Amino acid sequence: GTVNILPRVIRVTADSGQTKVYGDKDPDELTYTVSPIAAGTDFVGNDTQGTVLTGKLERAAGEDVGSYRINKGTLSAGKNYAIDFVPDNFTITEADLTITANAISKEYGDPDPALTYTVQGLRNGDTEDAVLDGALTREAGEDANTYDILNGTLNAGGNYKVTFAG
Repeated sequence: GTVNILPRVIRVTADSGQTKVYGDKDPDELTYTVSPIAAGTDFVGNDTQGTVLTGKLERAAGEDVGSYRINKGTLSAGKNYAIDFVPDNFTITEADLTITANAISKEYGDPDPALTYTVQGLRNGDTEDAVLDGALTREAGEDANTYDILNGTLNAGGNYKVTFAG
């Protein structure tokens, strides 16, 4: 006869709550927790997480705001252990973007000059032309007075949380 020694199963769970802000670098490593499947199914003898597990978790590709599945990647437990992997999600959150309207003036009866603005906080190689869409507006009125410049239809898409300064 023969003796068949099967690998011991350990559970590796991707840690929840792993995030980055749009345009930031991914963390060097995605973290995880190792736990036994049932009582008495932890590492054997002098084996530890540090001596058994090699490789690393990976996440689904993508750099836009959203959730991306964390996968087992290259994580391995060698021949004596089998990994029961529990995935989670890696989240990319919005970056802060500040749009500030430039003050303008005109004389009574003249047409409005172009409403312009400055932008602070673009990331990931983004440009104003590629990200911003729409236009500023201003409060209605033509009499000599001061009128607020408003955000209007100007938006920066889903990767940014916009703060507008009129």
